[in-house]
This record gives sequence, structure tokens and C-alpha cells, in this order.
Amino acid sequence: MGICNDKWMNTEYVLSQFGSKRKKATEAYRQFIKEELNMGRIPESTGGGLIRSLDGWSQAIPMRRKDIEVESDERILGGNDFVASIIKDAEEKQIRYLKLE
Repeated sequence: MGICNDKWMNTEYVLSQFGSKRKKATEAYRQFIKEELNMGRIPESTGGGLIRSLDGWSQAIPMRRKDIEVESDERILGGNDFVASIIKDAEEKQIRYLKLE
């Protein structure tokens, strides 16, 4: 929404799903988020992102049994490399921020 600009974010694409004019799309997106927040927790959006990314426990359990390390964060949906890159980027930003204080 213009507050921060990370290379992995595609704000224009997301807004394009809500309208062709940026101002109207931004308003529609805000309304959508507001409505979703009022829904509370819904089962299909709750739980570990890794499990959803791997398409369920049927994929996750064999990986655990083989001691395969997979980066995960329940807030991030995506494959191992994507999740690792997002976590690394966030950690680097936090270090830079802390050095500024």
C-alpha cells in the first residue's frame, strides 16, 4: 500500500485484483481486509504455513521422519527457498534498524 517496498511484494498485482484505478482499488482492498478481519479465525486460513505449503501433513510427516530441514513460518506461504529468503530479509532489516538506534 506504499508504506514499504520489498522486492518480493507485488502491490500493483494485488491492487489490480480490486480495480483498474489505483485509488478505487486501494479503497476496495482496505474494505476487503476490514471485512476479513471481522470474520475472525477461519480454519482454512489457520495453522502452519509449512503444512499448507507442502499440501498437508501427508507430505510433512515423511520429511520429518527423514530429518529433512525445511524453513517454515506460519505467517509465510511458499516453498522452502522463498520462506528462507523472506526470513533472511526480515532479519537483515531488523539488524539495520537496531544499529540505527
